[in-house]
Amino acid sequence: MNFILIVRVGIISCILFFLGGCQMLSLRKDLHVMENIGSIEGLIVDPHKKQGQFWIELYQDSMSPENLLDVRSSEDGQFHFYAKAGAYYIMAYQDSNFDYKLEKDDRVGFNVQAIRVGIGENIDRIRIELSENIGKTELVTKHNKFTSLWPGITNIGQVTTLSDPRFSTENARRGLWEPLSFSMEVGPGVFFLEEFDPEKTPVLFVHGIGGSPKEWAPIINSMDRSRFQPWLLYYETGFPLDMSSQYLFHAMKYLHRVYPFDTAYLVAHSMGGLISASFIQQYQEAGSDYLKLFVSLATPWSGHEGADLGVRYAPVVIPVWRDMAPGSQFLLKVQDMKLPENLPHYLLFAYQGNSMMTPGNDDGAVSIKSQLQLNRQYRAHKVYGIDTDHSGILQNLEVMNMVKQILNDEDSGVK
Repeated sequence: MNFILIVRVGIISCILFFLGGCQMLSLRKDLHVMENIGSIEGLIVDPHKKQGQFWIELYQDSMSPENLLDVRSSEDGQFHFYAKAGAYYIMAYQDSNFDYKLEKDDRVGFNVQAIRVGIGENIDRIRIELSENIGKTELVTKHNKFTSLWPGITNIGQVTTLSDPRFSTENARRGLWEPLSFSMEVGPGVFFLEEFDPEKTPVLFVHGIGGSPKEWAPIINSMDRSRFQPWLLYYETGFPLDMSSQYLFHAMKYLHRVYPFDTAYLVAHSMGGLISASFIQQYQEAGSDYLKLFVSLATPWSGHEGADLGVRYAPVVIPVWRDMAPGSQFLLKVQDMKLPENLPHYLLFAYQGNSMMTPGNDDGAVSIKSQLQLNRQYRAHKVYGIDTDHSGILQNLEVMNMVKQILNDEDSGVK
């Protein structure tokens, strides 16, 4: 082990020490729960093939409103739930008039025998067939009174402000160090800063590791709010990156179905650029065509050596570190990604810094080499270097003006 590596390992050890035993214990507990969680997946089938969105509800022990654990929507009937060891019931219905309520005329289905999940067990191939909703008035009434759903659903499209307490520094840290607790108590979401306006182009902002939407305040405040409406992804930055990108994909799929927009722009900082790239891959595979612009700021396209050291030497490993370690399968996938021809990528990198955690030149957190990964640099529409550091890029006046100009030009059709 050479001297520089020894220093980097030492720095990691110090960071973990100063985080305190309570934070490490919370992470350990979260990871223990995650390791013991199983899953339930399957398919909802409507023999009559009527139009309407599927809603699938997961209950524990009995199908009563107080035992409702999770709710998912689906267009093709496929569903997937995470579940601890226990007995579960699934009720599904087809929302024929898209009013998000179970009514007497909606077709319903549920399992009669409990689905039993063991510790870490994955139950698949569950098939539930819908039939007429006859004589289920009591069930309908109870369902429509129930409002306490997983926040990751109710947060999608919720209007709030950048001063929302959920965006606090403490909660942002929880998203990294206690991702499961964050998910259940705060919840991920795609938040709005105003009611949807069909005359304005949505701009989706994706923060980086340990971050929150409030970090975007300087750039959002510099935007032309008469032309653009900010949307803010908030997510558990300690979870595997694929989980976060899948959540974003399904959230945007839902919003695109509910709101009549045919154009949206994407702006991401740091690790948020990696999640955005993975989201774009899923977006392409689904045949979507509304994204018209991608701007990434100081994204570690080749990962971060500190994540690799954390995986190798830390007493407790945050799941996202495995994806962020150089050479991970996730990174190889996004590095090789080809963007649609109508989706220009503006790659902005920062070069002011001197971190012991990265090899070579860096921005104080991420190496310039990682920010300028060859494939991503080659496939970018334009590449700009900014004389600022990793976090300063979000407050830098040149960057604010540049992002504002890029948005305005794209919206005006200027290339």
